[in-house]
Amino acid sequence: MGETTIIDASNPFAYLAAAATGDIGAQRALAMQAVAITQDDPTTEPIGALREGLVFARLAAAHSAREDSDDGRVIAMLALAADLCEMDGDSDTADIFGGEALARVSLMAERGVALADEMLPRAIEHSRANTMVEAKWFERAMREHGGSA
Repeated sequence: MGETTIIDASNPFAYLAAAATGDIGAQRALAMQAVAITQDDPTTEPIGALREGLVFARLAAAHSAREDSDDGRVIAMLALAADLCEMDGDSDTADIFGGEALARVSLMAERGVALADEMLPRAIEHSRANTMVEAKWFERAMREHGGSA
């Protein structure tokens, strides 16, 4: 279950079987395809595409035993989803995405990741109260399962 085999990148369904068997490369590829779709395909509903991609990004992060790049990918995707929700006027959903992102940054800071430790105070300072409530919930839930989800 190491690196992914060469798969037809133009067809996201080609990755599903590999991702389902734990192929972390396929999980990462599906996550990144979702991000690309949000930027490249104006007919796609971007928040929906990100929600689907986040499933694979979270699996890769859980699978990689806290590899910083996989955690960073999840955080970046959550931040993008939160921003898109804000632009759509959906602050409640933005708080949920932002809360999970903030919780993940906090857990990374605790693991000694310097960038996360550096950005955490600013992220907290610029977060709404509801985002902080969500962050506390996500952090508690992730701690119950070894610090990652």
